[in-house]
Amino acid sequence: MGRSVSFELVLLLCALPGLYWGQFHLRRGRRSFGAAIFAAGVACAAAITLGRAGQGGGLLGVVGVGAIVCMLLLGPLARAAARRAAGRDRARLARVLIEIAEVLMPGAGVGEDKAAIASLIDVQAGRIDDTVAALARIKAKVPAAAGRELDERIALLYLSAHRWREAIDHVDDHLAPSSGPPAGEPGDGWAGVRHQLGMSPPLWVEVMGASARLGDLERTTRMQLQLEDACAERADAAWILHRGRLVLLAFAGRTAAVDRLLTKRRAAHMSAPARRYWAGIAAQRAGDVAAARVALEAARAGSRGRARALCD
Repeated sequence: MGRSVSFELVLLLCALPGLYWGQFHLRRGRRSFGAAIFAAGVACAAAITLGRAGQGGGLLGVVGVGAIVCMLLLGPLARAAARRAAGRDRARLARVLIEIAEVLMPGAGVGEDKAAIASLIDVQAGRIDDTVAALARIKAKVPAAAGRELDERIALLYLSAHRWREAIDHVDDHLAPSSGPPAGEPGDGWAGVRHQLGMSPPLWVEVMGASARLGDLERTTRMQLQLEDACAERADAAWILHRGRLVLLAFAGRTAAVDRLLTKRRAAHMSAPARRYWAGIAAQRAGDVAAARVALEAARAGSRGRARALCD
């Protein structure tokens, strides 16, 4: 009896988040991922009903619980670990983890993380120009939609190598907002935003950073206003809007505003070295060299690879 009650509790604890997050992702446009989570939640709920009616349902419940654990726990953990590994320039570990995340979270939009990690690997191998040339040759043979994805990959390569001007020039030449109806794979809940911006929102913010580093704050401001407009109706866009505002305000030297954005409540998704880096940039742009040096040295001590190079 105790074992039966315990299993029913597990089923309930999986059914509720499965049903909630399933409909959440369905409404956000990730149809395949949302449908899979919702179906797993329904399976757990059905197993509870069948069990109470004395009709078994144990196997159905096990399948539902396993799916929920993979898609809502193990997959996100693997994705977060991949991002953390990439942030520390551990590209090969990041690639393994993001492959695992893609298997556990089909249709969840892991492709952008994979592209960023692939760019990091190319940067570490020192083959930027060769990779760009190869991607350009492939682009000539694929449909326009796939070609835009390759152009995003090229821009990411330049950004990862801190070749700011080349990244901006490539974006200006190849990734202007497209006309016509939004395109995107089924389940891409960001297709409308990508259509409006001409590229993925994370890439857009990185281009903002490149523009700011080259001293073009007017362009950076325009880009942030466009980002705010494109994401205005999205409840799940807080993280990307936060990053865009942080980039703009830090390079504008608005230290007080940056400090507010870097509070633990608003920047819980950021590592401590990243928070110190942006505080240092804001102080440096405001002319407070001493405060900038302290913050950037602290950020450098907790960073490696590209992040350390930016601090330097």
